[in-house]
Amino acid sequence: MKFKILFLLLFTTFTAFSQTGKITYSVQLINDTDHEFIHKLRTEFELMEFTLRYDADSSYFEMQPYIIKDELSSKIAKSLLSIKSGIQQTKKQANTIRKVKDSMFKVDYSARMNAWKFTNETAMIDNYKCYKAVFEFYNKLSGKTLLYNAWYTPEIPAGYGPIGFGGLPGLILQLEYKNATFKVEKIILNPKNIEVPSIGDAPMITVDEHVKKMRAARRVTEEKE
Repeated sequence: MKFKILFLLLFTTFTAFSQTGKITYSVQLINDTDHEFIHKLRTEFELMEFTLRYDADSSYFEMQPYIIKDELSSKIAKSLLSIKSGIQQTKKQANTIRKVKDSMFKVDYSARMNAWKFTNETAMIDNYKCYKAVFEFYNKLSGKTLLYNAWYTPEIPAGYGPIGFGGLPGLILQLEYKNATFKVEKIILNPKNIEVPSIGDAPMITVDEHVKKMRAARRVTEEKE
């Protein structure tokens, strides 16, 4: 009898950790200002939809195509979310491909999977019990420390989440990131014939190196040392 119980526990654990999933997120702008520009920006956010697909080895997060209502507002919204291409994650790394002029680079976003501070706060999201974790990020440009709040559920033991955030003991169902909140809209566990894309290969650089390359690409004249 003890052997049977142990087998069931091991089988349940193995099944849970080897599951696949397709998660749909929406995003909302955190700004209640009554201004025409903010209203247009909020509208673009509300039109956006994101998909996270994962298996036992990796995940892929991307924005789905949508009908743009205002071109300028759409560009600004995407810039605020830092989303220009898909982000691939493994259990320890988060990378995305970026283009600087004619060169392609793989940018290392692995910092988004580390240094979480765990709290005792809980909340029910989509009928899952979630726990709050806080990620602190020091912005060298502004000199300010930003706080990103993630709500994850151990009931879905997949350490992934929106825009490269992960590394937690459960799937992130809600993420407060910069001026936006990603919220889960639909969860499909163990879907049939799921494919998790790969971003391919390219030279690896850090986020800071990518920022420097982007600045250099925008300069008309070279910056003197």
